[in-house]
Amino acid sequence: MCIVNLLTFYVCSIGFSSPMLFDDRKYPYHIMLRNFVLSGGQDAFFDCFHMAFDQQSQNSSSPDLPDGIVEFLDSWLLLLEKMTNPQTLFDSPHAYSSSKQIGESDDIHLDPIQYLIRTHKKAFPCIMELWNSKLYRIKCDRVKQ
Repeated sequence: MCIVNLLTFYVCSIGFSSPMLFDDRKYPYHIMLRNFVLSGGQDAFFDCFHMAFDQQSQNSSSPDLPDGIVEFLDSWLLLLEKMTNPQTLFDSPHAYSSSKQIGESDDIHLDPIQYLIRTHKKAFPCIMELWNSKLYRIKCDRVKQ
């Protein structure tokens, strides 16, 4: 698959994922985040970053970045910012109550601390890859922030 088509697919996928996981004030829906993690969506989110940059690295003979990489990074970083924001995660009005009734299962509970730990561990290598080797070539305000 052509890198431009792949990046376009990723931009659209990320764009569709964001409103399913977060409201318009950037507060997460805890049940949706939990299902996103359990279904492999979070792993796929970080894998698409690595795949996009692995594809780009293979074509690194040209000093120019492929079309679509800036748009991909813009949408990817926007969703990453929402996924790693502890304040909105802890203050979300969409949090599932952690107080359980006797005999009630905890199948739909999201542990915000464990979620943040897992998400930050996956995010740091991606950010370091951007910072160390690719940042100087990217002309995108969100990336440079």
